[in-house]
Formats: sequence, structure tokens, C-alpha cells
Amino acid sequence: METRHMLRLLLSAALHVAALPTEGAIVGTVRDAASGRPVPGAVVIATDAGRQVATDADGRYAIRRVPAGPQHIVVRAMGHTPYTLHAVIPRQGSLELNVSLEPIAERLPRVAVRHLRDATPNSSGRGAGSEHRSADLTDLRRHPMLAEPDVLRAITGGDVSVAPETPGGLHVRGGSADQTGYAIDGIPVFNPFHAADLMGAWNADAFTSAGLGAPVGGASMLSGTLQLTSKTPGSVRHTVGGLSTTHGRVAIDGPVGVAGATFLVSARSAWPNFSARSDDPTFVRVRSEDLMAKVELPLARGLLRGFTTRSLDGVNLASVPPEAIGGAPDQRNTFDWSATTSALQWHGRRDGDSLRASVWRSEALVGGAWADATWVLASHREEFGAQVDGERRGAAGTIRGGARVERSRTRYRVTSEEGLPPDLESRTPSLTVFSDASRPVGASASVGMGLAATFANGRPWLSPRVEGRLALGRRMDLTGSVSRRHQFVQSMRNAESVVGFVFPADLALGPVPGILPVARADEVSLAAELRVAPGVRARASTYAREMRGVVLVASSESAPFAREVPASGSASAMGLSLEGEVSAARYLAMVRYGLQHVRYHHAL
Repeated sequence: METRHMLRLLLSAALHVAALPTEGAIVGTVRDAASGRPVPGAVVIATDAGRQVATDADGRYAIRRVPAGPQHIVVRAMGHTPYTLHAVIPRQGSLELNVSLEPIAERLPRVAVRHLRDATPNSSGRGAGSEHRSADLTDLRRHPMLAEPDVLRAITGGDVSVAPETPGGLHVRGGSADQTGYAIDGIPVFNPFHAADLMGAWNADAFTSAGLGAPVGGASMLSGTLQLTSKTPGSVRHTVGGLSTTHGRVAIDGPVGVAGATFLVSARSAWPNFSARSDDPTFVRVRSEDLMAKVELPLARGLLRGFTTRSLDGVNLASVPPEAIGGAPDQRNTFDWSATTSALQWHGRRDGDSLRASVWRSEALVGGAWADATWVLASHREEFGAQVDGERRGAAGTIRGGARVERSRTRYRVTSEEGLPPDLESRTPSLTVFSDASRPVGASASVGMGLAATFANGRPWLSPRVEGRLALGRRMDLTGSVSRRHQFVQSMRNAESVVGFVFPADLALGPVPGILPVARADEVSLAAELRVAPGVRARASTYAREMRGVVLVASSESAPFAREVPASGSASAMGLSLEGEVSAARYLAMVRYGLQHVRYHHAL
């Protein structure tokens, strides 16, 4: 009997012990032993239980449901010595383990940094020299004069402007909008303008910077080229976009998952007709969208890049007020334009040297009907090109050179029931060889020289450039330049037309013997920049410019495009600009004033 009673007691005790909790928790904080600050992101591992967690922003951690008994605990954090300890986990409750990690110093390889003054970037549309302006993505997003990021308007100021209320191209130092070129990663693109100013020329989320300049060997444009640098896709997929009352945009980048390739896709679309009444004849109907896609792949110690861009726009508007035609059927004017660019490019860098090879095809199509289809417009531009260029930077200066081959074909045709409107075509193959160099002169000055020779239309066209820079102490720089540039393709659009603000597309036409000459511009400029304090700058610049062989459509035309063979003439421009800027981490204030006098001379 006593034995049976004893067995019952032992069984009851065993059942009671088995019912007790057998899992506990480990909690605590990980800190830096030197500073006492919390260490976020440290990994705490219970190795025997196979459990691990990371500390939060305050260095705290908690590992739940750890089996009771002895456990090995390991704590690791980047830049700190790992810490290992033995702990006995209670059957119930929690064990608090606060750990201090000793920091370790990692010896990094030596990095040589050379100060190249000519390559110093500048932002918020400031001029790096007497002829250059640039802006990065940060400037686009915090620009005080922009409701939304716009690469065209971010560049404006002083001697660079856009037409009021529309991004119909950049007007640089008295030049017309068709005298400024546009390029993405060094590849020319045509007609980036969108109808009726519904959205900027490109999706700013797909680019990291924009710069306006006229480098030797660049595109043959009298006012230089706006160069955009596309965003480098990251190793993690990233999406950014936005919606407004006029349009929506999205940009996606990330890894492809094959051979280290990455991609970038950008798309935008405007919706001005979303709430419009279909029976309202006075409403301006607009279509506007653009797309860019890019793939990058590491290849041969460089980067192989393939990309394509496409934009599509259209405008449909009443030709006369409804009351003027007594309720007759709606009469409309229509304009449509599109542009496509496809390119393949390889870019390699090594130390201070770089080499780039590019091939591309760019095309622009424009069509329209004016005055109830009395006049019908058709414009076509197509260009095939290839370029190889290299650059070497060093303490002694920078030298750059290359060659470009282009085959350009343009056609401009207007049909009408009355008169003999123009039907002009131009084919212009060309070869451009260019080189420039800059080097320091003493400790406070530098000088640069360059020459581009373009062989086209059976003769060479020389475009030289000389520039200099002088530092007056640490706070003030003086820059100046003298240059000559040529332009082979001009626009037949009438920028002064009544519909010029909703129809900004260029109507390209190359040189036609006896009708359309090659344009030329000679320019001299001088600029001074004063850095009063960190983030406080002031700049003044002046220029004088003479142009020859420019097309003058507006002097004899009232329609949006030339209905007769246009005249050519010359122009002179003089101007000055004053700019000031105060910037800090959370604000940007700027003031700009520009004054210019432009006079066109009609060749009778």
C-alpha cells in the first residue's frame, strides 16, 4: 500500500513539472563601448536555438521562445568586435543581456583625390564658366520657381530663358529656340517639347543632372546643347512617380537578373481632356505622352548601354470662333508631332581616362492642317550617326578629342489648293573631327583651346574656341571666351504665330543651295562670380554675338509655318545678366535679372 501511494506522489510531481513553462526570452540593448550610443542593426544570435534578431534604431532587441537551459549567444555588428557569451535561459520570464561592443578600426586603401577646377560642378542654374549652366536632381526638386521638376526651366536665368508660359525651347543669348540642341547621354534627340505646356520636356525622375553648354565637337547648334544624364539603375528595384491635374508620371529602375544587367523605364501621359465636354468647340484638345527605356550591362571593363526614347503629341483647336460662322460645323486646326531616338553606347573609364563609342538613329515627324485644311504641312527629319571620343585628365590638364560621322535627311513640304507652296529636301552627310585641351597656368589661372572641323557640302566648316579663367583669391573667379559655331539644320516654324505657344515643334530643314544657307555665330563673353560665404553667391556676365545665315520665318509669315520659301538674314545680340543665390540644407533663395538687345536684319 505504501509503495502504491509513493508511486502516485512521484507521478503527480512529474506531471506538475512537465506542465511548467520550458521556454524563456532574451531581451536587452546593444551599445558602443566607446561612445555609449545604441548600435542599430546589430545581429543577436542564439546559436543553439537557431534564432536571431536585429536591434532596432535604439539598439534594443528581443528573442522570444528560447528553450530553457544553457545557450550560446553571439552579438555581431559592422565595425565592432563580435561578442560571445554563455547564458542560462530560465523556464519562464526573460533574461536581460545588455552588451557593449568594442569598435574596431578598418584600414582602407589609400584614395588619391586631385582637384580639377574645370570639372567643379555647379547647381541651381549657375554658370560654371561664361557659357555653361547646370542643375542636378536636388536642384530640380527644390527649385523655388518650379511647381514640378522641369529640366528646361531649371536651367533658365539671366541670359537663358523660355518663352512665357510654355517650355517651347530654350532661348540662349538672343538666339531662337531652334538654335539650341538636346541630347541624352550624349545622343541627340529631336523635338522634346510637349503641347500647351502640360508637362516639362522630360520626366525629371529619370535623370540625375542637366547641363547647358557648347563644347568643341558637340552638336552643330549656334546656342549649344542641353545635355541630360540619365539615372544609373540601382541593384534594388526602385519606383518613383507622381500625379497632378495635368499629367501622371512613373520611373522604375532595378536589376534585370542576368549578367549584372540593370534597367530604367520612364513613362508620362497628359490628360487635359479628362473632364472636357465633347461638344465644346472652343476647347483645345491635346494629346501628350513620352517614354524612355534603357538597359545597361557591364562589358569589357566598361558599360554597354542601349536606350530608346519616344514622344507623341497632338493639338486640335478651333480655327475660328463659333459665333463667327453662325453655328456652322466645327472647323479645326490640327498639329501632330512625334520623335524617336534609338542608340547603343559603350563607355569605359580607367584612372583619369575615358573612352566612349556611340551609334544612333533619331527621327522627327510633324504634320498639320491650318485654316480648315487649306494648308497641309508635312515635315520629316532623320539622322544616322556614329561617334568615338576620348578624354584624359591629369594634374597637367585635360585633353579631349574624337570624330563623328552623320547622315542627315530632312524634307519640308506644304500642300495647298492655292499657290505653289514649298517642297524642299536636303541630304547632308558630314564628318566632324574635334579636339580641345585645357591646362592650368600658375596656381590661379587656366586656359583652354579647341577646334572642330566639319566637312559637309563639299567644304570644311571650322569652329574654334578659346577660353580662360582667372581666380582672384579664393572668393572670386573671372572667365571669358571667344568662339565661332555653325548650324546646318534650321526650323521653318513661325515662333511668333498665334498658336506658337501650343505648337512648339521644330520643322527641320537642312541647307539647300541658293535657298537655305548654313548659319554661323561669332560670340565673345565675360563673366565674374563672387562667393561671399558658403552657400552665398553672386554672378554677373555680359556677351556680344553676331549671327549670319539665320532663317527669318516670322518676318513675312502669319501662319504657324512657312508657306513660302523663307528669307534668311543676320542678327546681332548684346546682353548682361545679374544673379544672386543664398542656399542651405532646407531653403534656397535666388534673384535673377537679365537684359538683352537683339536686332534682326532682313536680307532683301
